[in-house]
Amino acid sequence: MAPDESFWSDEEPAAVGPDEERILDALMSERPAQRVKGLHLLAQSDELELFKWCMMFFEDESVDVRVAVPETARQCEDAESELIAPLLDHPEKRIRAAAVAFMTGHAEDPVEWFRMGLTDPEPHGRLQTVQHLFELALYDPNPKVAEMASKMTAGKGYTVENW
Repeated sequence: MAPDESFWSDEEPAAVGPDEERILDALMSERPAQRVKGLHLLAQSDELELFKWCMMFFEDESVDVRVAVPETARQCEDAESELIAPLLDHPEKRIRAAAVAFMTGHAEDPVEWFRMGLTDPEPHGRLQTVQHLFELALYDPNPKVAEMASKMTAGKGYTVENW
């Protein structure tokens, strides 16, 4: 189910370009895979309100979309961990694992969240946390750690951003 468009204020919407239109079309799609794609496209854009967009899909009917919410929100600088925290007790293992991975980057004590993720009884939860550790290792200040992480993740979709 696409989010309620009344979520935004009553302000007149700004004109959108073709990229924004493509993202909006995906986000408002009836198909869950398209909404997930829309969140991923939005994360790659320069959208300043990324976390607010993520929260629009917090209670989406699709598990895949609800998994994409904390995964996408993990990239937000202004993410509010207390809004994602309810997902930590979710019965769906994929949603719970995504929430734990989110907390490793946004909670006050990330070490405790890494420990929780790495000891999760579900293999999926452990894999989500390990994935985040590999991403962090790619940026390690020790060049040998970064080099080893780069070799271990080669061809697996991990990229190092050069700012």
